[in-house]
Parts: sequence; structure tokens; C-alpha cells
Amino acid sequence: MKSKICIIIILICIVLDICIIMAIKNHQIQVAREIPFNFQFISYKGEQSYTSTSALIGRLIANSNTYKNEPENIPDVICSQASAQNNLSIHAKIDNTSDQQEYLNTLMNLKNNLEKDHTYTISFEYNNDTNKISTIIISY
Repeated sequence: MKSKICIIIILICIVLDICIIMAIKNHQIQVAREIPFNFQFISYKGEQSYTSTSALIGRLIANSNTYKNEPENIPDVICSQASAQNNLSIHAKIDNTSDQQEYLNTLMNLKNNLEKDHTYTISFEYNNDTNKISTIIISY
């Protein structure tokens, strides 16, 4: 009787170990997927020149084409002012009801209104569930 109980306990421990290993592997896969997504934007964080800010917007445009069927992977973009002469305030957002072309047009409008001799500050907001960048904020 004792040996049967020991065998059952050992089998339960093995099953639990397998479950823990699978959970860890699934977490590693999820983290590995998120890191490349965020990595394409992280280098733009902080004070950026016109050229770098323009390059970021180019990256956002490319990203929206890559993920056109996955709007959850397209970050919102907020900019309260593009230049000293233009009080352009934008919030480019795409979701299941938004038109991707409207998002692209908004980003191109922002890019065309950036001030060539100005430095911009780039910051991020993250999705609490996925840790992916959900919003990119461009400050004048």
C-alpha cells in the first residue's frame, strides 16, 4: 500500500514538474516575441533630433504595414505640437474600426510638419498585460 502511494506521489510530482516547465517555456516564448517588437522603438527614447524623430515615424509607418491585420501591434502616436510655427496636435490611433490609411496620413502629416532644427523628446506607454509599447509620445 505504501509503495502505491509513493508511486502516485512521484507521478504527481512529475506531472507538476512538466506543467511548470511548460509554463516557463510559454512565458519565454511570449517574452521573446515582445522584445523584438519593443526593440524596434526603444532606441528612439529620450531627446532626439529631427532626423531621428523622422526616422521613428518612418519606422511606425513600416510597422503599420507589417501589422495591418493585427491592430493591437500598432502603437498609438501622440504629439501635442510639431513645430513652433504649427500647433499641430495629433493622435494617430488604429483599432478594428479605424482606417489604416487615416493612421498613415496622420503620421505623414506629422512627419512633414516636424521642425528640422528642433529636438524632440520621445517617451512610451506600455500595455500592462503584454508589456508591449502601446503609445509613443512625441513632445516638442
